[in-house]
Amino acid sequence: MSRGHRGHFCIGTFGSGGSHGKGDSRSRASTQSRAWNPVAAPSEKSNEHNAPVTRRTRKLIGTLVLILFLPVYVWFAAAIGMGRITLAPAIVQFFFFIVAGLLWVLPAGLLIRWMQRPD
Repeated sequence: MSRGHRGHFCIGTFGSGGSHGKGDSRSRASTQSRAWNPVAAPSEKSNEHNAPVTRRTRKLIGTLVLILFLPVYVWFAAAIGMGRITLAPAIVQFFFFIVAGLLWVLPAGLLIRWMQRPD
C-alpha cells in the first residue's frame, strides 16, 4: 500500500497505477527490489515453503505423538505381560516388567529433546 499524489492510499504494484501515473520513483525502486531474483543469496530468497518448524509447532506435534504413543505402548506391554510371560520364571517376569516399564522413556526422551530444540 502506498500514498498517491493526493494523500489517498493506493493498493497495487509497480505498473498498476499505484503512483497515479506521476512516475513516483520511490515506489518503483522499492517494488523492483522486491522482485524475484533467481541469483539472490539464500538469505534474500523467500522462506515461505521451507521454513523450519517453530518450537511451538514442535511442542504441539510432540504432545500429540506422545498422547497417541503412550496408550499404544502400554496396551502392547500389558498384552505381553498378561500373555506368555506369565508362564516364564519369576526372574524373567521381573526383568520383563523392569524393561517394559522403562523402555517408553527412550522414544519419549528423544521426542522431548526434539520439542525443546531452539528455533
